[in-house]
Amino acid sequence: MPSNIYTAHVRKNFNKFYKNSYFSMKKLIDKKILLVSSILLGLGILSGIIFFFITTSLDKMIVKNMMNEFVKIKTNVTFSTFINSFKYNIIYIVIITLSSLLVIFSPLVLLINYYKGLTIGFLISSTISTFKLKGILYFVAILFPHHILMSILLILYSSIMFKLSSKLLKVIYMNEPINLNIFIKKVLILFLTSFIVCIIISLLEIYISPLLLGLIA
Repeated sequence: MPSNIYTAHVRKNFNKFYKNSYFSMKKLIDKKILLVSSILLGLGILSGIIFFFITTSLDKMIVKNMMNEFVKIKTNVTFSTFINSFKYNIIYIVIITLSSLLVIFSPLVLLINYYKGLTIGFLISSTISTFKLKGILYFVAILFPHHILMSILLILYSSIMFKLSSKLLKVIYMNEPINLNIFIKKVLILFLTSFIVCIIISLLEIYISPLLLGLIA
């Protein structure tokens, strides 16, 4: 009987903590900032596509050779492939986190979406240029699902961290009150959640992309 009371008490406290954390995090999602992040990603994709076509013929030849090698590597999965993918993903999260906490670099928090879009746009144009019509299938295989999921994660994470950075800016320059413990907990929860999501995305990349590329090849 006492154990049942204790279990019910723990469950009640956990549910209360979960609801408070959920609503607390939900307040950090600003639709306007999300829209700006999404627009920056879209502009980045467009810029990446245009950038490839204004490069010199020699640069295009180098990129095409790299794309051929890239597709070959993608079909050969090793543990180092996972590590490289994870490093590439987590560095975005680290840059966003540090930039938001240092405040002065807070514009980088949203601009990281533009850079991500730039790499995707360049990847799209270079893949189609290298493999022609078949390149459409190749870039879909390369993008799905990890690049798409990573883009969504970056839009959400950068938007939330930008809002936290704005709050921190008000604390520094306008002396607004802040509960430092809660602020640190929020940052840690967000970072750890993103860390886990990056692991999942990298696992999807090394298992799904090679499978799709193998089917196309």
